[in-house]
This record gives sequence, C-alpha cells and structure tokens, in this order.
Amino acid sequence: MKWREPKGSETSQTAHPKGFDDYDFRLGDILRGERATLGKSLLDVEKELKIKANYVAAIENCDTTVFESRVLLPVLLDHTHAILS
Repeated sequence: MKWREPKGSETSQTAHPKGFDDYDFRLGDILRGERATLGKSLLDVEKELKIKANYVAAIENCDTTVFESRVLLPVLLDHTHAILS
C-alpha cells in the first residue's frame, strides 16, 4: 500500500491541531443545539416565547431577510436566550 505524501496546507494542519477558535460557530447553531438539548421543537419554543416559529427558525438559520424590521431581531434574540438559559 502506498501512502500519499501530504501537501503544504495539509502538513500545517496536522502539525498544529485545531483549537476552539478555528471552527466556525454561529449564534443560530448554538441556539439550535440548546433547543435540541432541551428536547424542544420549534412549536414548543413558539408557545413559550410567544414568537412565531418561522422567526425562531430564521434566527437559527441566520436568515435576517424574514424580519420586517432590524429592530425586532435583538428583542427576539434576548427572549430566546432567556428561555434557553
């Protein structure tokens, strides 16, 4: 069996393992993970937060085009964080 020699970019990754900051995490990923950890569906969160499920899904997908106003987004994030914390 022949082993392939790593190229320049591959050797730098194997020489230095990735740290926490090397991964791309978004707020939506964290919120989705917390919701899943708590075993809540989008409809459960909608009932608890009194926020439309499509808004919660948009926050989790980092899709700001769903919101009519940019002012609404920080308020929704604050409420979502309060429930999931």
